[in-house]
Amino acid sequence: MACITKRRGKWVVDYRIGSKRYIPSFSTKGEAEVFLRELKLRKIDSMTGFTPLIEKSLTQGIQEYLTSITPQKSERTAEVDKIALDELDSAFPNALVQDVTSRELEYYKVQLLKKFQPATVNRRFNVIRHFFGKCTEWKYLSENPTKGIKRVTEIMQEKKTLGADEIKVLIENCPQWVSDILLLISRTGVRRNEAINLEWTGVNFENRTISIFSIKGGVHRKRELPMTQSIFELFMRKWNERQQSVIKSNRVFLNQNQIKINPRTLSSAVSKAGKKIGIENAGLHILRHTILTDLSASNQSGSIIQKLAGHSSLMTTQRYLHHGRESLRKSLEALEVAQNRETQEALVANGNKLI
Repeated sequence: MACITKRRGKWVVDYRIGSKRYIPSFSTKGEAEVFLRELKLRKIDSMTGFTPLIEKSLTQGIQEYLTSITPQKSERTAEVDKIALDELDSAFPNALVQDVTSRELEYYKVQLLKKFQPATVNRRFNVIRHFFGKCTEWKYLSENPTKGIKRVTEIMQEKKTLGADEIKVLIENCPQWVSDILLLISRTGVRRNEAINLEWTGVNFENRTISIFSIKGGVHRKRELPMTQSIFELFMRKWNERQQSVIKSNRVFLNQNQIKINPRTLSSAVSKAGKKIGIENAGLHILRHTILTDLSASNQSGSIIQKLAGHSSLMTTQRYLHHGRESLRKSLEALEVAQNRETQEALVANGNKLI
């Protein structure tokens, strides 16, 4: 590790290449810092010596990542990428890519933990880690500074679900354009962005099915969901409204101004309605989580729930397959009744004498 020190009135840069030590001296500290900076811009190669790296600002590197790598991801993942990297850019203003050190990123992680849950911080750092990995490939730095930075320990907590009465009240207290999407999510379990981006080409009234399209890892995916009666009636109403409207949008759901819905505006409207009626942490994902949990509680197989949820892995589905305290209590009570019945039968068989 190179460092600058002052020895006998001279500023020196102390560094090693392999087993050989170098200590060049300079008249001023500024000259030593310039040399050290150039040293960091080079990658040591045992065969060819120093290979110069490309100097790139952090802002430029982030923009390149967002324009070349992020578009290959799903809309939701792309949104997370932008949030994580915009925050990183703000935390290191006017910095070069190679200026960001592991120590500074460790401190940045601590600051994030003051504002966000561990799971959120881990997601942010997954993006940051991949970003610096790409910067290494692009020769903007010699080593990924996130190497060695550990994930934050996450304490798994039982996720909240909503009762049917809570969902009904929540839907009733939202504007019509919001409540329509809430109804769809609460009855089908589709994701927020899947609902927002749903187009009429994906609605089949004849077969009563909905086609959900998504992109993951640059691969286009499609899954087909059946319409329940309430969802069929919802789409019929939306279709009739479209026929009477001057604007013939191909999107099923539009906001109050008849334009594309902003995901954050939608989430904010749901959260606001939840606070108004006393439902803490009301959100679109809770509705999705609730229906998947209810399906599990009704003894639906994991593979069916996986297909409805659109999960590529059953391991992801397992996170939704928990039961609330009430369903667990009922299961234990049913087991207790069965055990008591077996005990009584055994007593009768043995003349009411315990063996």
